[in-house]
Amino acid sequence: MKFYIFDDSVIISGANLSDQYFLNRQDRYVLIENNPKLVDFLENVFNTIAASSFQLKENGDLDLSDNCIHPFEGNKAAFCEHVSTQVRSILSTLHTESSDSMISPSSTPASDTRIYPFLQFPPFKINDEVEILMKLFSHSDNDIDVTVATGYFNLYDDYLDAILKKSNYPLTFLTAAPDANGFYNGQGLSGYVPSLYVNTSKFCFDQAKIHQKQIKILEYSRPNWTFHGKGIWIDDEKNGLTATMIGSSNFGYRSVSRDLEAQIMLVTSNEKLRSRLKEVKRKP
Repeated sequence: MKFYIFDDSVIISGANLSDQYFLNRQDRYVLIENNPKLVDFLENVFNTIAASSFQLKENGDLDLSDNCIHPFEGNKAAFCEHVSTQVRSILSTLHTESSDSMISPSSTPASDTRIYPFLQFPPFKINDEVEILMKLFSHSDNDIDVTVATGYFNLYDDYLDAILKKSNYPLTFLTAAPDANGFYNGQGLSGYVPSLYVNTSKFCFDQAKIHQKQIKILEYSRPNWTFHGKGIWIDDEKNGLTATMIGSSNFGYRSVSRDLEAQIMLVTSNEKLRSRLKEVKRKP
């Protein structure tokens, strides 16, 4: 999860807070202002996970709340169920709030922009992202155009399988060139990581040709910069809609099966905002 809350506004990002992100590491940041409903939702998720996490004390010891089941010295299944129940309770508020509760405050009275938050918390059997992306990557019509950005091109197997066997729309991947990969010139085994990502890109491209898919793979390269951007853009020109997914996921095995990921899907028919989103996609 990577979001930064200030009063009733929030920055949704895929970025961490180490110094390189403020210097020469290309990433993605989206500021949503004056949206207390979205902020409250994300803050509640954060507080729930924090309450079930170890707290680092001043002397270096780790402390866990007495109200929380210990995740490995206690009953792991009970711990996961405990956290899952609390997070699902927060998610349920998305269904009980009015349909306008997550609308961007900058939208017109016609409600031309909506925001849908969702989570991927595999240890707690919450898999919203997988459900959404499997539907997207299985979309069989050619009425949309999709771009996927990730700093680490290593798609979850089920995603790639759906793309190759079911999708029928133009699909572009944007990823880091070897010299823009964070592991470039790394010491020891880590120095080979950029080459491994090139290999996975080549495998995807070769499979796309075999299955006759409209797939392009682009590499971000900028002298002395690394690329950590991530997200999805969906353009539906027929219906005048653009959607973008913003958050922490890289769409690989770790995001699907290990990490706790928080995302939003922003959907808009506002022509000015659509143009801005397309511009970001063209010039990350």
